[in-house]
Amino acid sequence: SRDARRTVWDIYSRYLDILDEHEENDWADIPLQFYKHADDIEDARYDEIIIDEAQDLTAAQIQAARKMLVPEGCLTILTDFAQTIYARGYNWSQAGVSAPGNTYILRKNYRNTNQIVAAATQLALRNQDLIQSGCFVSPEAPQRNGPTPILWQGAPNQEARWVVNKILDFVQDQLFRLSDFAILCPSTDLCKTVIKELSWAELPYLFHKDAEIDILQERVKVMTIHSAKGMEFPVVFLFGINEGTLPQHRLSSITDSEELSEQLERERLILYVGITRAAEVLYLIGTKGKISRFTNEIGAFLRQEPS
Repeated sequence: SRDARRTVWDIYSRYLDILDEHEENDWADIPLQFYKHADDIEDARYDEIIIDEAQDLTAAQIQAARKMLVPEGCLTILTDFAQTIYARGYNWSQAGVSAPGNTYILRKNYRNTNQIVAAATQLALRNQDLIQSGCFVSPEAPQRNGPTPILWQGAPNQEARWVVNKILDFVQDQLFRLSDFAILCPSTDLCKTVIKELSWAELPYLFHKDAEIDILQERVKVMTIHSAKGMEFPVVFLFGINEGTLPQHRLSSITDSEELSEQLERERLILYVGITRAAEVLYLIGTKGKISRFTNEIGAFLRQEPS
């Protein structure tokens, strides 16, 4: 509500005062500090700067990047608004970016199969703010076909065991190698649940929290959906796709309809990002009776696999 937002703003203002009193900076203030002092840093100049995944940057970060250019330098920004999983509150012009005549729309999808793109697009089209912004680029249907994404619903505490057995089946049939598999979860706690099962089965794995991910290493990759941004894997298991995890349980406490809609759109895009990490084969794994509402939105593009 308006009163709640005013209270939050008052608390934030006091927080900034305390930082100033102690001559400290918040992490988010670092780009602002750099922007203020960039002219004094002689070696912070580049002829060319390329920014990938720019949809998740703040206006201050974009402006700081522009400060790092030589006067006639070139700034290239690559962005996909359908993968915006962090809050944005500005447009490009407010970030000091104007590129009339120098904007290119890339519609061709080279990562996913036609079936995976179709499922992901259904999610994106549900996000009215994204569509109305005019920033959504509907991808061209890829030339590459593959299996229909699979939805599997199991009994509580049996989901991780099923995923591990499925990986063992794939490997035994020599359809994929261990390096081809990624298990993506909405939270770190769910990652740890999967890791326990992988350890029990003595399957080698890499957990993104413990080590840098080498996608070619002959191990199953385990990470959160957020951590997997920018990566792709032949086979992806999206684990924990349930009400209470994706979307999160806290959404049930939101009473403001506008805020609820915004949060749902953000959660929906997290699933969109997870789906589009799969290059060939995709599984959505949930608990019977608790499956996420988002799976209903793409139900026609999923195949149910019996438990």
